[in-house]
Parts: sequence; C-alpha cells; structure tokens
Amino acid sequence: MRESVYEGTFGTPKTEAGRRRIPLSDAAVKLVAEWRRYVTNTEPGSLVFATRAGKPISPNNVLRRWIAPACEARKLPHTTWLTFRRTYASWSHDQGVPGKVVAELMGHA
Repeated sequence: MRESVYEGTFGTPKTEAGRRRIPLSDAAVKLVAEWRRYVTNTEPGSLVFATRAGKPISPNNVLRRWIAPACEARKLPHTTWLTFRRTYASWSHDQGVPGKVVAELMGHA
C-alpha cells in the first residue's frame, strides 16, 4: 500500500505522479541502513525518519531546527524546500539528465 503524508496526516497519493519510486544511490542506501541503527522503532511499516514518538517529522521543523542553523553557521542565505527543488532541477539539467526523467522524479504530471 502506498501512502502520502501531509501536515502529519496520512492518506493515499492524490495523483498518479504522487505514486512514484525514487531511485537511491548505493551511498544513500548505506546511509539509511546506518541511520537505522539509531532508530528505536524498526517495525515493518514504521517511518524511517520520525519524531521520538514515531510521528512524521514536520518539514518546517527540519528547516528551523537543522537547516537554518547550518546555513547561518556557513553564512549562507535562508533556504526553503523550494530552494532545494530548484537547485536539484538546475543541477540535473547541468548534469545532462533528460528533462522527462527530472520531471518524473520531481512528480510533475
């Protein structure tokens, strides 16, 4: 079963574009496996990245608690999730990734 989560509420993806597989590099898979050692709830169906209570992490909390301080420490401008989306799209284009592939990965219908 595929689920989406928005504002802490689980549901089914609204569009076909929301039902997609995101490829991970071997390095990313290794990092997730290493992270699992620190996670207390490893039951099937539990979230990989969750609060201590096992609930979905708020994207705004991630920005406020970890990303903003990291940017400030490096004297980088304030960033948002849209900044990351646009950076990824630009990087992909520069690397020669076909536009159709980028659109599919980013969930464009």
